[in-house]
Amino acid sequence: AALTEKEAIHIKGVQANLWTEYLTTVPDMDYSLYPRMAALSEVAWSNQEQKEYKGFCIRLDSVKKHYDKMGISYCGRSEIE
Repeated sequence: AALTEKEAIHIKGVQANLWTEYLTTVPDMDYSLYPRMAALSEVAWSNQEQKEYKGFCIRLDSVKKHYDKMGISYCGRSEIE
């Protein structure tokens, strides 16, 4: 919304960089990467009128169950869980 039509035509996609200089283990990388990838997918693949944070959070609960089954250490997961 902040871009003009002329500016917006230059946007070709989305990205979520993960700088690994200080991430030395796979669990550290996973923690920084997930659920960032789910959020990136939401932004990239959802129509603008369907983007809604509360709905994303509900869908993310389902995704987190998959992360748990896969043993992924992710940001937002309580150490108590």
